[in-house]
Amino acid sequence: MKILKNSLIFLVLICFLVLGTESFGQRWMLTFSKGTGYGPQAYNWTSKGVDNASDKIKDRWDADYDVVDLSFGNDTWLISFAKKSGYSKQAYNWTQKGIRRASDLLKDRWDNGYDVTDIAYGNGTWFIIFSKGTGFTKQAYNWSSKGVEDAAKKIKDRWDQGYDLTDLEYGDGYWFMIFSKSTGYSTQAYNWTQKGFDNAIDKVKDRWDDNYRITDMSYGDGTWFMIFAKGTGYYKQAYNWMKSRSDIGDAFKDRWDGGYKLTGASFGY
Repeated sequence: MKILKNSLIFLVLICFLVLGTESFGQRWMLTFSKGTGYGPQAYNWTSKGVDNASDKIKDRWDADYDVVDLSFGNDTWLISFAKKSGYSKQAYNWTQKGIRRASDLLKDRWDNGYDVTDIAYGNGTWFIIFSKGTGFTKQAYNWSSKGVEDAAKKIKDRWDQGYDLTDLEYGDGYWFMIFSKSTGYSTQAYNWTQKGFDNAIDKVKDRWDDNYRITDMSYGDGTWFMIFAKGTGYYKQAYNWMKSRSDIGDAFKDRWDGGYKLTGASFGY
């Protein structure tokens, strides 16, 4: 009996090493949209760290692409790019010194006329993408370490002040929220669920039925959090999910062939 038990443990260990952690309930969620106005798209992923991710961004900038989405999962930075994004200039900062340092970097870029267009967290790193030419007239941020309900309350407070939520990320025990004015959205809504990925997708479909479009999706602390808006200009959306990053390329190609552009990516359970 002991030999059998040890054999089973060994077999499970071999499966884990061969298949990797991506096979154990984790998945990538990609959102695609029609009506973005984007030109050609491209993507890169790297598991070689934040310096390598930075190099890939610079290489794409040299080829006249802009970053339109940045996400992290399973030790991988996934970066999506587009030509004709509408941005006139971009920059980035990353820090491994915590959320307060990330907030300071954000303020420094605001002082130089940039807006935050994406923020991601992975492997102890806050990575922020900044852009000029967004059309936003003002931005603000909040972060909360008190759970998803407190984050939701902060979102409502900013809505009352005339802001829209334009980015949301979870990392290091914090929900980090970026708000903007003059987004062009006519209304926003959100849903969050701790009942798993399938329930999150059901909520997305329900919002689509009410003519909302998903503008951001994030996972953290056992919670899928989705942001929706009307007035995005997107006239159709679709999604793909996959358990392995090796399938990401096929998802991009199939959706591009169908006239879609990637507008969001996230990773969770």
